[in-house]
Amino acid sequence: MLRYSFLPSDYNPMVLLLGEAEDLRLLGGTLRHFAAEPREARFEELGFATPDGGTTILLRPASDRAGMRRTGEGEALEWLLSPDQARAFAEQLYTLASPDSPAGSEMLGPDAANAREGIPVKASRGEFSDSFLVSER
Repeated sequence: MLRYSFLPSDYNPMVLLLGEAEDLRLLGGTLRHFAAEPREARFEELGFATPDGGTTILLRPASDRAGMRRTGEGEALEWLLSPDQARAFAEQLYTLASPDSPAGSEMLGPDAANAREGIPVKASRGEFSDSFLVSER
């Protein structure tokens, strides 16, 4: 199961996605499908992803500014992607899920939070334990 959480920080906020190879392949397939047929999807409804700490992510087609953004305090995060970005991120996830790569990570978005590109999204395999995910319960 792909686990994810928004990790708030004054200097380096990020969304952390933790999963095994199959989880990352499933997310890559979802992004490829999104690239072909862009439409809104909730991560919780994908069937292979589960949030920690109440994080909600809405995957939406980008009309102008792409990136992961908070819509408000305690609100869902929006991941606005163009078809080209979704395809590129899918390829990064497939590379990370490769049998030749037992551990590693990929940045799916900016390396640091900024107003133009939004919040960094880091997909990780075998690098972090679930204790890195923030629990807001």
